[in-house]
Amino acid sequence: MIDRLRRRSQRALLAVLAYGIALFWVNHIPKVSVPLSGAGGDKVAHFLAYALLAFLLAWTVYPERRGRALGYLALLLGATAYGAIDEWLQQYVPHRTADWRDWIADILGAGLGLSTHAVVAGPIGRLRAKLFPSDRSAAPPPPTTPP
Repeated sequence: MIDRLRRRSQRALLAVLAYGIALFWVNHIPKVSVPLSGAGGDKVAHFLAYALLAFLLAWTVYPERRGRALGYLALLLGATAYGAIDEWLQQYVPHRTADWRDWIADILGAGLGLSTHAVVAGPIGRLRAKLFPSDRSAAPPPPTTPP
């Protein structure tokens, strides 16, 4: 069971790192056409990108039941800081500009991603517990010392 959790944590960490690097790279290419064209299309792209980033972050570190609100707040602040740094650095990329409205879209998207995680994490965790019950009941009792 522990090995399964460790592998899941490693895969989740690799996924969030790969996504974060890809997001950073895409945001720093000199000129990228956003598939969501039109007024505010780039804001929708920022919103969705950061919703997924925050969801993956929460899935990776899954805040414990005790202090969960603080855990989600820390993740929101982390995503907010990442978005701020990302936007600030874009001013140094040719044909890109830093836009505070993109940053607001990042924050709102991160909030959606964390909210989605908060709603689905409990039911998914319970389903996982039913599908993969703990082996604790099958563990042998601890050894006793002879008198």
